[in-house]
Amino acid sequence: MFGRAGVSPVHEPTVAGTAPSAVAATATRSTAVVGIPPKSSWSVTTSKSCKGLSKQMPNGGAFVIKCSEDRGSPLVLFLGGEEKECRLVMKRSSGGSEEKPKPSEGLPVTSTTTPTIKEENEQDESISVPFETLVDKLPPHLDKSVVEDCIGVAADLHKNGLPESKSIDGVYAGNHHGFSIAVGKREELLRDDEDGEPKYFTPWEANQIYAKPEPHVTSEFARRNAFNGDGMAVVDGKTGDLIAFGMIGLSLKHGGAKGGGRHKSCKGLSKQMPNGGAFVIKCSEDRGKPLLMFLDGEQGVKPSEDKSEGAGDSARVAQLEAALKEKEAEMAAALTEKEKEMAAALAEKEAELIELREMIAERQRWRAQSPAVAAVRDP
Repeated sequence: MFGRAGVSPVHEPTVAGTAPSAVAATATRSTAVVGIPPKSSWSVTTSKSCKGLSKQMPNGGAFVIKCSEDRGSPLVLFLGGEEKECRLVMKRSSGGSEEKPKPSEGLPVTSTTTPTIKEENEQDESISVPFETLVDKLPPHLDKSVVEDCIGVAADLHKNGLPESKSIDGVYAGNHHGFSIAVGKREELLRDDEDGEPKYFTPWEANQIYAKPEPHVTSEFARRNAFNGDGMAVVDGKTGDLIAFGMIGLSLKHGGAKGGGRHKSCKGLSKQMPNGGAFVIKCSEDRGKPLLMFLDGEQGVKPSEDKSEGAGDSARVAQLEAALKEKEAEMAAALTEKEKEMAAALAEKEAELIELREMIAERQRWRAQSPAVAAVRDP
C-alpha cells in the first residue's frame, strides 16, 4: 500500500483504494515517540508523533499505527511519512459475535529480562523540590517577576478554571483540561535549526504567533485564549509577553521515563534549552494534583492553594452528605404534610361518628317519650 515490500499482514483490513496491509490490535489509544517531522502542520500531537517517527528512521522509515480514542475513527497507518487510513472488516460468527484475532503469546516474561513496574519507578523516581528553590536558581535570561506572574496565572486557572467555564463537579468554580507554560529567551524559543526548521517546537500556523503589541501573560486576553487547547503557551522570559500558544514540543529528549506526554515534554524542553534552560509550568487536568515546574531538568512542586491532594474527593463527599441531608429534610417535610392530611381526615371521620351517635341517642329518647310509637315494631 505504501509502495514498499516486506510487510506481513496480521488482519485483512479494507483500505480505500489500496491493498490489505498490517494492522495493530485495537487499544484505547496508541502513542509513541520522541520526535516530530519537519513540515507537518497538523494540530494533533499523536498524529505528529506517529508520522514523525515513520519518517525519521532511515532505510525506508518505520511502520507506525495510530489508533484514536474515538472508536468510530479508522486506524491511520504511516510509513516513511506517507499516511493511509484503514478500516477493519471484522468477521462475525454464526452467533453474531466478532471473531477477534488471537494475540501472540510472545516471549516469556521473567524477572531477568523485564523489570517490574516497581523497579522501573525506583530507577526513575523524580525528586521534587519546593518551587521557590527553582525560582531562586533562575538564569539571567529569565526575570523573576515574569516567572512569578506565570506561576500566579497557572495557580489561579488551576484553582478557579478558565474564564466563563462551568464547574463539572460542584467542587471547583470552573473547569480546564490541563495546560503548560514555557518561559524562556525569545530568540532561543523561536530558533531554527541548521535545516531552517524550528528547533524546539513542531512547525506552527501563522495565527499561533501573536503580532505586536503582544498580550501580557496576566492579561484577560491571554487567560481566555492561550490555555484552552493542546500545546504550550510560550512566554518571553524578560517582558512577560505571550509570544505564541498551542506550541507542541518537537522532542521528548531529557523527559525521563516517568509521566505522560505533557510531563515529558515540559521536563525535556526545560533541559534542552542552553544557558540554564527554560522555566516550564505543567498543570494537570486532575484538579487534586499540584502544579509541577521544571528548570534545566530539575522538578519543583507547588501544592494547590487550600486544596491538598485528595481534597477534591473530601469536598465531593461533603457535598454529597449535604445533598443527602437536604433530601432527608424534604422527605421529613413531605411525611409531616402527609401526617397532617391523615390527621385531618381522621378528625373529619370522628366528627361524623359523633354526629351519628348523637342522632341515635336522640331517636332513642324520642321513642322513650312516645309509648305508642315504641310499641310499634320497627320494620
